[in-house]
Amino acid sequence: MRTRPTVQVTVLEAMNRVGGRTQSVELHGAMFDLGGMWVGKHQKHVLELAARAKEELVMQECNGLKILEFANAVGTYPTDIPNNVNIVGLIQMQYLVWKINRMARTVPLKNPSLCKQAAYWDSITVYSWMHENIWFEKVKKLFEAAIRAIFGVEPSEISMLFMLWYVHQSESLENLINIKNGNQEKKLIFGSQYLSLYLKEEIEKKGGKVCLSSPVATVKQTDDAVTVTTKDGRSFEADYLIVAMPPVSINRIIFSPKLSERR
Repeated sequence: MRTRPTVQVTVLEAMNRVGGRTQSVELHGAMFDLGGMWVGKHQKHVLELAARAKEELVMQECNGLKILEFANAVGTYPTDIPNNVNIVGLIQMQYLVWKINRMARTVPLKNPSLCKQAAYWDSITVYSWMHENIWFEKVKKLFEAAIRAIFGVEPSEISMLFMLWYVHQSESLENLINIKNGNQEKKLIFGSQYLSLYLKEEIEKKGGKVCLSSPVATVKQTDDAVTVTTKDGRSFEADYLIVAMPPVSINRIIFSPKLSERR
């Protein structure tokens, strides 16, 4: 019979709370999410964690008309696709979705760099790809709006490779946009931050530590161990280190030896 190895875990969290981009607050007896809040059937790991935490899921209400502010005007539409473009524009939008889904399926989920087009797609932004492949100005503007809504950044701020990998993670671009059968289909009744609070409790139950307000200053790696020092001078030694933070934030940490440019 196989047994799981004993692992002692220490989490160093820079913020004064767990949850990152998820934060839930109680108001008049109900939980409200100030950050990420939805989950869809394609996010299997989150659903499994919610089941372990006994977190109840409720369907997101989505009946009625959709509202779109576009080109200095506010309009409504009943379907998944806005109706403020002509038939030729709608055809190109459908073709665009099909093409992106097809390209996304060529990007390996575990290692996007193995994709044949990885170097090229990583060298261009979504914005530059759009302006080479979309002919109608209204369709460009709609696609830009979709990118802002999904990723929270401008199309000029993310690479084409990252977008395609992200789409592949969700199986299709439609899943990222839609509510029904999409990634916005359900909400967590206790709030999305509850999952992080649950994990914190589980780590501490098993003898681990979760240190809040502990931003990391330096990481020193040797053949035998990794030593992590926080900005307030505390040191932690471990056999392995997992850095789970946005790539741009990693530049705030001094690594010894230095990370390669590819990392």
